[in-house]
Amino acid sequence: MLELPSVVVLGILARSSPLSGSMADDGIRETLELITSKWQATRVLVKELTARVNSLEQGDPQKLGAQREPPPFPFAEYDTRYAELQKENQLLNQLIKQYESTLEIVMSKFRSQAQSIQKEKRELQLKLERTLEEERAINTTLRTENKTLQEQLDSCMRVIREAVSVDEVDMDMVVSGMAKENETLRQMLQISGAM
Repeated sequence: MLELPSVVVLGILARSSPLSGSMADDGIRETLELITSKWQATRVLVKELTARVNSLEQGDPQKLGAQREPPPFPFAEYDTRYAELQKENQLLNQLIKQYESTLEIVMSKFRSQAQSIQKEKRELQLKLERTLEEERAINTTLRTENKTLQEQLDSCMRVIREAVSVDEVDMDMVVSGMAKENETLRQMLQISGAM
């Protein structure tokens, strides 16, 4: 009989923790716990039946319980009971094997699901990292362009300031020149008006 200790089942459940929290995981966990508890109960029953069969084979009357005297037809009843116990033992062994195979199928599906989720998580992380690098490159390009445009704008502003300051100097000269010319013309008009 293949025995799967409960420590192994608990270890399998512990390894499956990357997906804890979802409803599917809770259902799988509940199914695994139910299968494990039934399997352990069946194991105990098989041990008890095996002990009873062994005691029947050895003919130890103390292990048979309160019945110390052999029955009226001991061989026929023992043979029948022995055959029944063997058949029940075989059925229980088959049931245990079914539980073990079911548990292995559930756990293999659970592991494959966990692996696929981990793979998707890694792929998403790589995609996000690539997108972040692209955004950083675009940001760097935009900063460079912004710096270049700012330098060009500063240069244009300098030229405009210089042009305005030159215009102000020229304007002052023009105004002072016109004021002199105006004064000269008034003087001429006064002279001609006095004549």
